[in-house]
Amino acid sequence: MQEEMQYHGIFDSHAHYDDSRFQEDREEIFASLPSLGVCGLINVGCNLESSRTALQYAEQYDYVYAAVGYHPEQAAEYTENGIAEIREMLRRPKTVAIGEIGLDYYWPALNGSLRWLRNWISPSLSIPGMLLRIRSKLLRDFQRFAEWCIASPAPQRRQLLWSRWVFSSDLPVS
Repeated sequence: MQEEMQYHGIFDSHAHYDDSRFQEDREEIFASLPSLGVCGLINVGCNLESSRTALQYAEQYDYVYAAVGYHPEQAAEYTENGIAEIREMLRRPKTVAIGEIGLDYYWPALNGSLRWLRNWISPSLSIPGMLLRIRSKLLRDFQRFAEWCIASPAPQRRQLLWSRWVFSSDLPVS
């Protein structure tokens, strides 16, 4: 008889349990994860609605945390009210990161993507984390963004912790 492998201390830094594919058994999954060795996870918002949901899960389960923001291709959905609500969510105790945000010029709505990214980050530098998505062709912009963060005037300037997802493939792979 083969011994079952036991895992402990797993922390999933990027999950989307609000996805409709989890609709039928989401509660069972959340209930089972700690017994499978998952000690924590960050459910990541992609837009205003999924950010609300991520925060709801974080407040419902002790081991779940939220990242709130707009996925790069959701830039067309940005509204002043939506941005204000996301910024308010960033103040909640179980919100650990802004994201998933990023630089992704593949999407037509993202001309000026670096400007949008700066707008997201400057009011949220007190947030400990950032989930940043960029396409590898945009490493130049990522470098400019990092230099901008470092050059921010004190007391805004600080070392930022981030998780980044960089890829260079086409849309079906992403």
